[in-house]
Amino acid sequence: MVFSPSFGLQCIGLLSSKYRPLFVPLQVVLLFDIALLVVNFRISAQLEELSVQINVAGPQHMLSRQLPKAILMVERQVAEGNAESVVLAEWGVIRQAA
Repeated sequence: MVFSPSFGLQCIGLLSSKYRPLFVPLQVVLLFDIALLVVNFRISAQLEELSVQINVAGPQHMLSRQLPKAILMVERQVAEGNAESVVLAEWGVIRQAA
């Protein structure tokens, strides 16, 4: 068998005619695979962004619950007359949580 420039073209012609029924489904599978890969990356990026927001929302929710409680306790202690120690204690609890 002699290799010549036309031999490569003959091989391409042989592949395109003999194996054509295999190439079309293979191309479709590869196209769907690439499309699913792109969709997977986009969904993964969105989930990562949402997880960061959820991780930030947790401590904010906890602080939003602690702050009104601390304010009510301070108001109660002020009404009873011993406010200074409670104010400092509650302020320390809130600062540690933040």
